[in-house]
Amino acid sequence: MQAKATSSACSDKQAHLAHRLHEAVPHGAKLALCFDPEGDLTGLNDINNAVGRTWRIVTYHEDDLAFRLAMGALEAEGWSADSPVLLRVAMPDLVPLTHRIDLSFLGDILRRVEGEPIDLRTDVVVTFHTEPVVWPEHLQAHAIRISRDLKGFIDGYWRMRKAIGPDRPLSRHHIEVALLLARYQELDYRDLELSQAYPAEIVARFLSLVAEHEFDPEDGQLFWDVLTGSGYLSQRHLFSPWMEFPMGESLVLLTFTDFFEGQGVQNVALSLSGLGLFSQPVHDLLPLLPEVRAFLKAQPERWRRIIQRADRQCAQDQVEQAISLLKGVVPAERRISLIDAGTPPTLVMALLLGYLDDRLEREPMPILEMPARVPDWAEAWLNRWEVPHHDAPAEARAATMLRMLSRLATIQRVLVASLPQPADIGALVDAYVESGDARVELLLALARKDADVVGDEVRLSRLQVFFDTLQRQILDRLEALDHLAGDLIQRDVRGYLTHPRSTIHFLRPIAAKVGHGGRRLFVWLFDGMRYDTWTEVVRPLLAQTFAIEEEVPLLAPLPTYTQLARKSLFAGGIPIRPGRVSADASLQTSKSWRPVMSD
Repeated sequence: MQAKATSSACSDKQAHLAHRLHEAVPHGAKLALCFDPEGDLTGLNDINNAVGRTWRIVTYHEDDLAFRLAMGALEAEGWSADSPVLLRVAMPDLVPLTHRIDLSFLGDILRRVEGEPIDLRTDVVVTFHTEPVVWPEHLQAHAIRISRDLKGFIDGYWRMRKAIGPDRPLSRHHIEVALLLARYQELDYRDLELSQAYPAEIVARFLSLVAEHEFDPEDGQLFWDVLTGSGYLSQRHLFSPWMEFPMGESLVLLTFTDFFEGQGVQNVALSLSGLGLFSQPVHDLLPLLPEVRAFLKAQPERWRRIIQRADRQCAQDQVEQAISLLKGVVPAERRISLIDAGTPPTLVMALLLGYLDDRLEREPMPILEMPARVPDWAEAWLNRWEVPHHDAPAEARAATMLRMLSRLATIQRVLVASLPQPADIGALVDAYVESGDARVELLLALARKDADVVGDEVRLSRLQVFFDTLQRQILDRLEALDHLAGDLIQRDVRGYLTHPRSTIHFLRPIAAKVGHGGRRLFVWLFDGMRYDTWTEVVRPLLAQTFAIEEEVPLLAPLPTYTQLARKSLFAGGIPIRPGRVSADASLQTSKSWRPVMSD
């Protein structure tokens, strides 16, 4: 059994009509006839057939006088094969679809019609593109939707027919199946039809596919019609309340009760309902709730999609209301420990906000910590730079909050560490890089940007105070490192100038080695950046194309302004002019410089 070739060309009924005008009406005809009982051509004055011939449309809907006047005007123009007319017979206003129009008044005109009359009734059009089967009567109830996507419905029908076999008669629910298959290309027919199932399995099947394919309420109702019409379903009174409950709220009920019951909260469903999270009472859903959840959690991938879909149903303030159920069960300062791989992202976001609120209200500069287990969905965000908007999906916002917390915790670990006590300036360079001191300023800037996902002015103001205090601590530590470097240099200026880790002595041995072998040396100089810009920005970009085989942090000459540093690198020494201060003296008198480490 094969679909007719014409189905691929007809996206809607207007395309079907254009094709039929070419196929069923002789070339050169002046007058054709179509029946449009469902009003698919309403508002059209003309239509082109499949080869570009334009037909003027004249509508008759039992308005005899008006119709005759319109036809008389066309006669006066002397219509011809170059400007053919399509006589459209449509229903008068405010009559049922079963109304019969009396065409006897048009006998003289109908005798002039050439070719077959074209019927645009939905069952006729669908039959033309599929096969001569008996369609269930309620096909007409979906006429508008089928007309909008005729090709999709035809394709959905053939996918269904392939699954059910060529000889099976169509039942009522097969119309809904074809409609769903038309819209959701990844939907499998086998997921839609149940021969026999327990109530909890029916609800679980429904909600898992709702989440996977993101059904809207109209398609959700179609799916219920399929499930309830495709087989023997016992105990209908148990799953009927789920049919009437909003789909998105059902997903929230499942995921939130799973989380809060796991934390020891009692009567979770009723408590959530009491907080106003649901638009309808949940009492009648409770008998099946544990079984439905068990069915879904046994399929980890589907459970994950249910969590993702549920996360989009609640506003942030609603989620934070739900978190209030933990009061008296888990102290606020310990709630960050509740975050793990199974915690819904929207609840992760609320837990993190509550944790920060508690810590910053208790003390001005608390020591922050990360959750012991970072969820898998957040891992990919931890080393990224982009910051989602504060109304982005919960998964993106929660991952960004975890990243902000990670950066702040890293900064605080660096700040509480003792200052290094190196034997020479080279050891200080290594300590500066390995301890993380080189990255703290950039990490703080990134954490400030991450805070944009909070979207609450009061919280942002509180965080701003925390960030500002942290920045002062960072500057104090870096200044202490500056002084430590200065002390080491002043104790042995000549040793600093001749140090093997100095940029002054970097290129000469490399150039000599390469030149001795007859090869060429290319030097790329990236000017005007701190060491953290190299590690966090430039190096990752270069690593996408090049292999960085070796990396050695070096010492810059003092004072570290661009012209001197660049000339010293390529010349292999510090330029000294007659009458100017010596390099040794300039090092001893320099008062304003950042750590002398360079990449």
